[in-house]
Amino acid sequence: MKRFVIPIIVFCTLFGPLAAQTDTAFWFAVPRITPNHTCDNPQGGKPVYLTIAPMGPTNVTIDFPASNIFPKIDTFITTTVRIRLDNYYKYKYINTEKPTQSIECYPHDSIQNKGMRIRSDRNYITVYYEIDNKCNRDIFALKGINSLGTSFIVPFQYDSYDNRDGNNGNVPLTNYNTPYDPPFSTIDIVATENNTLVTIIPSVDIENHSANIPFTITLQKGQTYSIRAKTRKRDDHMGGTKITSNKKIAVTIKDDSVKKGGGNTNGSYDLQGDQNIPKNITGKNYIVM
Repeated sequence: MKRFVIPIIVFCTLFGPLAAQTDTAFWFAVPRITPNHTCDNPQGGKPVYLTIAPMGPTNVTIDFPASNIFPKIDTFITTTVRIRLDNYYKYKYINTEKPTQSIECYPHDSIQNKGMRIRSDRNYITVYYEIDNKCNRDIFALKGINSLGTSFIVPFQYDSYDNRDGNNGNVPLTNYNTPYDPPFSTIDIVATENNTLVTIIPSVDIENHSANIPFTITLQKGQTYSIRAKTRKRDDHMGGTKITSNKKIAVTIKDDSVKKGGGNTNGSYDLQGDQNIPKNITGKNYIVM
């Protein structure tokens, strides 16, 4: 396995209302972001950063426990840092062009060795995964132990428009790359232990699987599995899909390039996503604001 010790860009910032979980260990299944949605020089879905804020001096390790392809990153930090991941890991291998060398959960409906783990050896940290492309950006707040569980019900929005490519939905976005790789909604799963049995009950038809028919996969520690919506229509979003496992997993949800109102209305198509939380964390009491 390769090993990098890297310099870090150090900065101070405020995160406003975003809320990540403070912890010493984080698991994350990196979602596939379309390379076709961009309006600047970088390919869509890039640049990509991990922002890590420590409670005190600590050694941070970023690795992929199931992979011998992706290098380990070790760094000592004393204040908030921003690590540009696409300088060290490969992104955006489009379609069948070496997809296993990208850290994104892709190809879909397949088991991959792509689970990301971030650890601190002494002090608590918070971690944000940030896609900072000018025209399709979002931040995923990683939740540490609160992201891990054995029973999940996956939420999705049905308010914003379909995962479209442009104003009329029939042409690729500006400055697109070829071959064409459109935006989809996905659910991405990572196992934290060996011999993890994951059972999925899709709420709708998904890629290669039918609605309401359970299927089970087996994942080893650090392996991932990606569920992709069958179509890009919002009515085919996968809200209500149930995921259970015999050992703890983490789940990422992503809705790529959606727009409020759709069609030719004003506004932008933007990425939406989050790291899901298990049923035992969601609770039953809520405050409406």
